[in-house]
Amino acid sequence: MAFRTTNLRQSQRKKELKRVAGTALSAIGRGFSKAGSLFAKGMTKTVRFAENRIRFFEKKRKERKLRWFIGILLILFASVIVVGASMKIIRFLQDFQISDFLKMAGDELPKDEKDFTNILLIGVGGEGHDGEDLTDTLMIASIDESTKSIVMTSIPRDFYVETDLTAGRINEIIRDVMDISPELTEEEAYIRGLNILIREIEEVFQMKIHRYIQIDFKGFKNGVDAIGGVDILVEETIDDQSYPTSNWGYERFYLEAGNQHLDGEVALKYARSRHGNSDFSRAKRQREILTAILDKTISGEILTNPEKLKELYSIVDDNLKTDLSWREILTLAHVGYTFPRERMLSFGLNDDPSKSGGFLVTPERDLYGGAFVLVPYLNLESDKYKQIRVYYENITRFRKLHLGEITIAVENGTKTQGLAGEGAQHLERFGIPVRRIENAAEELAETEIRYYKTGETEEIVTFLQRFIVGKPVPVEPPPFSLLPSRNLASYPFPPNEIEIILGSDYEIIRRPEYSNDITLPETP
Repeated sequence: MAFRTTNLRQSQRKKELKRVAGTALSAIGRGFSKAGSLFAKGMTKTVRFAENRIRFFEKKRKERKLRWFIGILLILFASVIVVGASMKIIRFLQDFQISDFLKMAGDELPKDEKDFTNILLIGVGGEGHDGEDLTDTLMIASIDESTKSIVMTSIPRDFYVETDLTAGRINEIIRDVMDISPELTEEEAYIRGLNILIREIEEVFQMKIHRYIQIDFKGFKNGVDAIGGVDILVEETIDDQSYPTSNWGYERFYLEAGNQHLDGEVALKYARSRHGNSDFSRAKRQREILTAILDKTISGEILTNPEKLKELYSIVDDNLKTDLSWREILTLAHVGYTFPRERMLSFGLNDDPSKSGGFLVTPERDLYGGAFVLVPYLNLESDKYKQIRVYYENITRFRKLHLGEITIAVENGTKTQGLAGEGAQHLERFGIPVRRIENAAEELAETEIRYYKTGETEEIVTFLQRFIVGKPVPVEPPPFSLLPSRNLASYPFPPNEIEIILGSDYEIIRRPEYSNDITLPETP
């Protein structure tokens, strides 16, 4: 009888243990099904229940059985912690972006006093190409993290410069310096020539070059192929009858206008061809190709593909020279990945005075040893680069004008036809975009610059007076009660616009190349 009673008690204990364990597991399951406070609440109830049962068994069971049960609870509780932590990790990985890794792994880029990072991009032919020892492409990329924008400015390879050691086209500097430095190793002579090239560009544009990147044609072509080609909108059909080949010959390069998908070889020809159009159009195409490559490279298709990244690394390692550290390269990748494409702004020096950057001319060849070169307009001895410097300052410093955050309108307030177009062309040449050109509703004797008074617009109005003489006229916006409705019809002109109304005194135009006494306002 006692034996049977003992077995019954053991059986009851086993059932009780199973029931308790089942109850605990059910409570834990309910806890998993809830988030946040519900989960915590469920766990609290489970622990309290377990504590009550433990007190009961402290009186009814042996110490060995008690330790066994507590062990089960601890294991279950540990499982909850592990699973909960795993869920947090999974949620983190789901939210984690490639840009987060690039930002964490990267290093801060050097900056100038305006907080810009300026990188010189160099393209060279490389072994086996026509002009392999010349610099085929020169471009400045100015990065501004505050506006998330990149200003790319092309420098024509025929631009004439005189350095301490050489005189000639800017694309010949590295080669010429290497030729006159036989006492140095090839690498030392290259670095010497590169430093002189950078110093000359800094002098011309009056800015600081922080880093450089050089890639040859082979690396360019293989890199484009590695990312699966690029998509380009070809604005005009290219029919180049004398495209240079790798064996110093010539061939025809033809590409129709329209949307085109280019592999590495065709992309290189598109970027290099100059005989089918002007060298300035060529520079513009190079900036288009660069933007397209960036778009494709930072796409999820490439950055999430280990094999593609490995292939790109091999190409870069074999064909690229740079003084960027790998951590700085990761930061650049973060910049490219996070900056909106529409904030990559494209500019270039050229010889058309009706266009942005048109401050170059072609002099008589006899003056430069028979060579075709480009020199600054009004090649002044006192400051021959003044116009170029003003232009570069405008396109890099006042980016909000080019990003459309603040716009400029030019209106003709006289009876003389074409004045608004003339005024807009004058501004555009100096890198100041004009979004609206039309006749004014009134005639003015004196030119006015009208604007809604804010800190930003006041600074830009002061800046505009460097180019056009005009009386600043702050305009009161509509009553505040109208602003929430965004009733733009109630504004005399758009709220983010600066309106220049040309009066009869318009012949008084400021031209910075003449006005040494006029300086830009200080950067806030």
